[in-house]
Amino acid sequence: MGKMRRAEPTIIYKENEITKNIMPYISSIIITDNLEGTLDDVKISLINQKNIFLNNNWSPNKNERIEIGIKTLNWEQEKEGIVNKNFGIFYIDEKEFSKKTATWKGISAPLNSKNVKNSKTWESVTLNKLGEEIANKYNLEYQFFSESEINLKDLQQEKQTDFSFLNKIALEEGIKLKITNKKLVLFEESEFQKKETSIILDLKKVEDFRIKDKSNDIYDAVEVKEFDKIAFKETKVIITKEELEGKEPGQANKILKINTRSKSQDLYKYALKKLQQVNKQENMINITMVGDLRYYAGIVINIINAGIYSGRYMVKKAIHKLPNFTTEIETYKIGDFND
Repeated sequence: MGKMRRAEPTIIYKENEITKNIMPYISSIIITDNLEGTLDDVKISLINQKNIFLNNNWSPNKNERIEIGIKTLNWEQEKEGIVNKNFGIFYIDEKEFSKKTATWKGISAPLNSKNVKNSKTWESVTLNKLGEEIANKYNLEYQFFSESEINLKDLQQEKQTDFSFLNKIALEEGIKLKITNKKLVLFEESEFQKKETSIILDLKKVEDFRIKDKSNDIYDAVEVKEFDKIAFKETKVIITKEELEGKEPGQANKILKINTRSKSQDLYKYALKKLQQVNKQENMINITMVGDLRYYAGIVINIINAGIYSGRYMVKKAIHKLPNFTTEIETYKIGDFND
C-alpha cells in the first residue's frame, strides 16, 4: 500500500531552508498569484509563542527575500512520489505582532520599486523597450507578448514609481503588466486567450463555486475619440460587441465612450482592446478545490458541467493556502479564438 499523500510548505531565507525550524509555529501561508496590475503576494501567519518572533534571528527584516514553495508526496497519484514546486520569491514589506500571533507579508518585487519615485522623458521608445529597460533596472527577467510592436512618442514620467508608471502606460495601450518570481511580463491578454486549453475542470467535483452573470458595466460597443492638436480635428472609432464575435454589427444601446490618451495613436486596436477588457467580466466563476499545483494566473481552462456557463475560462487569480493545501481560483469566460 502506498504512503498517504501529504503537502507541506517550504521556506528559504538567506539561502537556507528554515521550514523545519518554524513549521511548529505556522498557522497558515497564503500565496496570491494575480494576472495583472497587482503584485503577487504572500501572507505567513505564525504562533508567536513566548514572543519568539520578536527576536531578530527568528524574523526576516523588511525588504529581505524569502522564497516560498511546496513539497507534496503522492498528491495526484499513489506512486507519484515527492514533487517540489516554487511559488516565487517575495520581499518582506510588512510585519505585525501580537501576544498570540506574528504575521509576515511579502510582495513579488523589491520595495524600492514600490517606494521610490522617479522622473524621466523619452522622445521615442517602443513599449517593449520601455519594459525591458525597467526590468533590467531591477534585475528582473523580461517577457513581452503582443501581436505587434507599440511605438510611443513624447513619454514623460513625473515623480512616479517605475512600475506604476509602466503599468499606466501599458494599460493605455491595452497591454497588461505582471511581476512574478523575479520576472516582469508585458502581455496582450488576447495572446494568452489563444493558448490551448490544458485543463478540464468538472464543476461537479469541486468543493464549492460561485457564478456571477452580470449586465452592469457590460457594453454593446465602445467609442474612442482623440483630438489631434496639430491637425486641429477629432478622430473617432466605434467597435461593437458583435464585431468582436465575428457577427454583423447591430444596434448599440449601451456605448462606452472614451477620450483616449494613447501614445501609440492606433485608435482601432485601442478600441478593440478596451471593449474586450470591459466585457470580460460578464460571466465569472470563482472555484474552491483541493490544492492543485496546475492552476496559476494566466492559464486557460475548460469548465464543464456548468450548464450554459460551461466553456473556456481564463484564470485571473489563483490563491494557494497551506499547510492544509487548498486552491481558490477566480476566472472569467472567454470566446473561442481561431488563428
